[in-house]
Amino acid sequence: MFTEKSLLSKQRVGGRGSYRQYDADWKNICYNPGKLATKNYKGPRPFSEPEAQAMRNFTLAHNFQMAISSHSSEEIIYWHFHQLGERKKRDYSLASMLAKKTGYSLVKPKKNPSGGYTDWFISGFKKPGFTLEVSKYVYRFKLSFRHITS
Repeated sequence: MFTEKSLLSKQRVGGRGSYRQYDADWKNICYNPGKLATKNYKGPRPFSEPEAQAMRNFTLAHNFQMAISSHSSEEIIYWHFHQLGERKKRDYSLASMLAKKTGYSLVKPKKNPSGGYTDWFISGFKKPGFTLEVSKYVYRFKLSFRHITS
């Protein structure tokens, strides 16, 4: 049994990760334990957490041309969420530019979604979205500024 105090890592109060709360292929979100856990629990439904609701509402109120989300850790870039054809080419080109500027590696496209903000942005708005993991790999340790390179 987890207590609120033990739900550290990537989870928010209540044991749900607000970073996995977005309605992008919701039924198939990967690695969901299906219950409160120290990581990867997507919650009972999309946008059930106030942080995800706020991000959704803010995004819907603006006409963003691109979305960039930062997470930690591993110095990689997620850029793909079921795009095809010209959209895939466009997004790959932009992701490649980000990789060249940052020195980060591009993550190869995969089937399983994470339920993240940029997955939702890409699928819902048909515009580019990128998640940059901004530090060296720290496994389950807390990230500190010393892990982030300039």
